[in-house]
Amino acid sequence: MTTLAPTAADNPVESLLHALAGLLPAALAHIGAASAEPETSLREAVMRRRKDLGLTKREAEVLTLIARDFTNREIAAQLVISVRTAEHHVAHILRKLGASTRREAAARARRLVDGEVPRLALELLRAA
Repeated sequence: MTTLAPTAADNPVESLLHALAGLLPAALAHIGAASAEPETSLREAVMRRRKDLGLTKREAEVLTLIARDFTNREIAAQLVISVRTAEHHVAHILRKLGASTRREAAARARRLVDGEVPRLALELLRAA
């Protein structure tokens, strides 16, 4: 009498591990890309979600700089705008995000990048 080895389909834990193993290379590649160029990843994540956040393109640019700890003066210099205009952009961003401080807005922007790996994993899991 020959016994067959159990397959992944017979064991739900094995099935889950098999699915996760297939996601691992994509997740690692994404993490590697994010760590290689954090400013680019941050900018891309904010730009992708800007409409969901109710931000204009310029406000998304400013939020990216806030998340990189730029002051209003540094934001103005980087974007070639006046300091007063930078202050207005920052005030609008805080209001739209419901944030009371720049630090809170910056943390929210950084979470957009952190949320990219789980989103990617969910998309790949649905496709499998």
